[in-house]
Amino acid sequence: MASNEIKVLLVDDHKIFLDGLCELLSKEEAISVVGKASGGREALKLVPHCNPDIVVMDITMPDMNGIDTTKMLSQRHPHIKIIALSMHLDRGMISQVLEAGARGYILKDCSIDEFVRGIKAVSQDLVYLTPKAAKIVLEDYLLLKKGGVLAAENKLSPREMEVLRLLVKGEHTKS
Repeated sequence: MASNEIKVLLVDDHKIFLDGLCELLSKEEAISVVGKASGGREALKLVPHCNPDIVVMDITMPDMNGIDTTKMLSQRHPHIKIIALSMHLDRGMISQVLEAGARGYILKDCSIDEFVRGIKAVSQDLVYLTPKAAKIVLEDYLLLKKGGVLAAENKLSPREMEVLRLLVKGEHTKS
Protein backbone atom coordinates (compact mmCIF):
# COMPACT_ATOMS: atom_id res chain seq x y z
CA MET A 1 0.00 0.00 0.00
CA ALA A 2 1.44 3.36 -1.06
CA SER A 3 1.63 6.04 1.64
CA ASN A 4 -0.60 8.41 -0.34
CA GLU A 5 -3.44 5.90 -0.72
CA ILE A 6 -6.74 6.65 0.97
CA LYS A 7 -7.39 3.89 3.51
CA VAL A 8 -11.06 2.92 3.54
CA LEU A 9 -13.14 0.75 5.87
CA LEU A 10 -16.39 -0.45 4.26
CA VAL A 11 -19.43 -1.14 6.47
CA ASP A 12 -22.57 -2.81 5.08
CA ASP A 13 -24.71 -5.71 6.25
CA HIS A 14 -25.17 -7.14 2.73
CA LYS A 15 -22.17 -9.37 2.05
CA ILE A 16 -22.54 -9.53 -1.73
CA PHE A 17 -22.74 -5.72 -1.91
CA LEU A 18 -19.77 -5.35 0.44
CA ASP A 19 -17.65 -7.83 -1.54
CA GLY A 20 -18.62 -6.21 -4.86
CA LEU A 21 -17.75 -2.74 -3.61
CA CYS A 22 -14.43 -4.02 -2.29
CA GLU A 23 -13.66 -5.59 -5.67
CA LEU A 24 -14.51 -2.38 -7.56
CA LEU A 25 -12.39 -0.24 -5.23
CA SER A 26 -9.44 -2.65 -5.54
CA LYS A 27 -9.06 -1.36 -9.11
CA GLU A 28 -8.55 2.20 -7.89
CA GLU A 29 -4.89 3.10 -7.44
CA ALA A 30 -5.52 5.90 -4.94
CA ILE A 31 -7.76 3.83 -2.64
CA SER A 32 -6.97 0.86 -0.42
CA VAL A 33 -9.70 -1.08 1.37
CA VAL A 34 -8.15 -1.82 4.78
CA GLY A 35 -11.18 -3.55 6.27
CA LYS A 36 -14.77 -4.69 5.88
CA ALA A 37 -17.44 -4.87 8.56
CA SER A 38 -20.95 -6.28 8.37
CA GLY A 39 -22.36 -3.97 11.02
CA GLY A 40 -21.81 -1.02 13.31
CA ARG A 41 -20.49 -2.95 16.30
CA GLU A 42 -17.94 -4.76 14.15
CA ALA A 43 -16.87 -1.45 12.60
CA LEU A 44 -16.28 0.08 16.03
CA LYS A 45 -14.03 -2.88 16.92
CA LEU A 46 -12.13 -2.80 13.60
CA VAL A 47 -11.33 0.91 13.42
CA PRO A 48 -8.45 0.90 15.94
CA HIS A 49 -6.84 -2.07 14.17
CA CYS A 50 -7.12 -0.99 10.53
CA ASN A 51 -6.75 2.78 11.11
CA PRO A 52 -8.81 4.00 8.12
CA ASP A 53 -8.81 7.53 6.77
CA ILE A 54 -12.45 7.13 5.73
CA VAL A 55 -15.27 4.86 6.86
CA VAL A 56 -18.00 4.27 4.27
CA MET A 57 -21.09 3.47 6.34
CA ASP A 58 -24.42 1.96 5.38
CA ILE A 59 -27.24 3.60 7.33
CA THR A 60 -29.74 0.79 7.82
CA MET A 61 -28.09 -2.19 9.48
CA PRO A 62 -29.62 -4.62 11.98
CA ASP A 63 -27.12 -4.69 14.86
CA MET A 64 -26.36 -0.97 15.14
CA ASN A 65 -27.56 1.53 12.57
CA GLY A 66 -25.16 3.74 10.66
CA ILE A 67 -26.35 6.94 12.32
CA ASP A 68 -25.54 5.70 15.83
CA THR A 69 -22.27 4.17 14.63
CA THR A 70 -21.32 7.43 12.89
CA LYS A 71 -21.98 9.38 16.08
CA MET A 72 -19.86 7.00 18.16
CA LEU A 73 -17.02 6.91 15.62
CA SER A 74 -17.02 10.71 15.36
CA GLN A 75 -16.74 11.03 19.13
CA ARG A 76 -14.08 8.33 19.59
CA HIS A 77 -12.04 9.01 16.43
CA PRO A 78 -12.66 12.61 15.30
CA HIS A 79 -9.83 12.43 12.73
CA ILE A 80 -11.65 9.71 10.75
CA LYS A 81 -13.99 10.95 8.06
CA ILE A 82 -17.29 9.17 7.50
CA ILE A 83 -19.36 8.88 4.34
CA ALA A 84 -22.92 7.61 4.59
CA LEU A 85 -23.83 5.18 1.83
CA SER A 86 -27.55 4.59 1.55
CA MET A 87 -30.38 3.54 -0.70
CA HIS A 88 -32.60 6.07 1.10
CA LEU A 89 -33.18 9.56 -0.25
CA ASP A 90 -34.82 10.73 2.94
CA ARG A 91 -34.58 14.24 4.44
CA GLY A 92 -34.61 12.90 7.97
CA MET A 93 -31.86 10.34 7.39
CA ILE A 94 -29.67 12.82 5.54
CA SER A 95 -30.08 15.34 8.35
CA GLN A 96 -29.48 12.80 11.13
CA VAL A 97 -26.33 11.28 9.65
CA LEU A 98 -24.81 14.69 8.86
CA GLU A 99 -25.60 15.83 12.39
CA ALA A 100 -23.95 12.64 13.69
CA GLY A 101 -20.73 13.65 11.94
CA ALA A 102 -20.77 12.27 8.39
CA ARG A 103 -18.85 14.34 5.82
CA GLY A 104 -20.63 12.83 2.85
CA TYR A 105 -23.87 11.23 1.70
CA ILE A 106 -23.80 8.96 -1.33
CA LEU A 107 -26.72 7.00 -2.74
CA LYS A 108 -26.20 3.33 -3.55
CA ASP A 109 -27.51 3.84 -7.08
CA CYS A 110 -24.45 5.97 -7.96
CA SER A 111 -21.75 4.99 -10.43
CA ILE A 112 -18.36 3.79 -9.23
CA ASP A 113 -16.88 7.01 -10.65
CA GLU A 114 -19.16 9.12 -8.47
CA PHE A 115 -18.43 6.92 -5.46
CA VAL A 116 -14.67 7.34 -5.95
CA ARG A 117 -15.14 11.10 -6.49
CA GLY A 118 -16.94 11.27 -3.14
CA ILE A 119 -14.19 9.36 -1.33
CA LYS A 120 -11.49 11.58 -2.83
CA ALA A 121 -13.40 14.78 -2.01
CA VAL A 122 -13.99 13.79 1.62
CA SER A 123 -10.34 12.71 1.96
CA GLN A 124 -9.40 16.29 1.02
CA ASP A 125 -11.56 17.70 3.85
CA LEU A 126 -14.41 18.58 1.50
CA VAL A 127 -18.06 17.69 1.96
CA TYR A 128 -19.61 15.46 -0.69
CA LEU A 129 -23.32 14.96 -1.29
CA THR A 130 -24.68 13.16 -4.31
CA PRO A 131 -26.69 15.58 -6.46
CA LYS A 132 -30.08 14.26 -5.28
CA ALA A 133 -29.10 14.62 -1.62
CA ALA A 134 -27.57 18.06 -2.24
CA LYS A 135 -30.83 19.15 -3.87
CA ILE A 136 -32.82 18.22 -0.75
CA VAL A 137 -30.40 20.02 1.56
CA LEU A 138 -30.34 23.08 -0.70
CA GLU A 139 -34.15 23.21 -0.96
CA ASP A 140 -34.41 23.19 2.83
CA TYR A 141 -31.76 25.89 3.11
CA LEU A 142 -33.47 28.13 0.54
CA LEU A 143 -36.82 27.69 2.25
CA LEU A 144 -35.29 28.80 5.55
CA LYS A 145 -33.49 31.68 3.85
CA LYS A 146 -36.83 32.95 2.51
CA GLY A 147 -38.29 32.82 6.00
CA GLY A 148 -40.18 29.59 5.45
CA VAL A 149 -40.67 27.01 8.13
CA LEU A 150 -39.61 23.41 7.74
CA ALA A 151 -41.70 20.58 9.04
CA ALA A 152 -40.19 19.21 12.27
CA GLU A 153 -38.61 16.26 10.46
CA ASN A 154 -37.12 18.57 7.80
CA LYS A 155 -35.38 21.13 10.02
CA LEU A 156 -31.71 21.58 9.32
CA SER A 157 -29.44 20.34 12.06
CA PRO A 158 -26.35 22.29 13.14
CA ARG A 159 -24.21 19.81 11.18
CA GLU A 160 -26.41 20.21 8.10
CA MET A 161 -26.06 24.00 8.36
CA GLU A 162 -22.27 23.54 8.51
CA VAL A 163 -22.41 21.38 5.37
CA LEU A 164 -24.49 24.06 3.64
CA ARG A 165 -22.01 26.77 4.59
CA LEU A 166 -19.20 24.66 3.10
CA LEU A 167 -21.22 24.08 -0.08
CA VAL A 168 -21.99 27.79 -0.41
CA LYS A 169 -18.26 28.54 -0.07
CA GLY A 170 -17.65 26.20 -3.00
CA GLU A 171 -16.05 23.45 -0.96
CA HIS A 172 -17.55 20.58 -2.93
CA THR A 173 -16.83 18.54 -6.01
CA LYS A 174 -18.61 18.78 -9.31
CA SER A 175 -21.50 16.36 -9.66
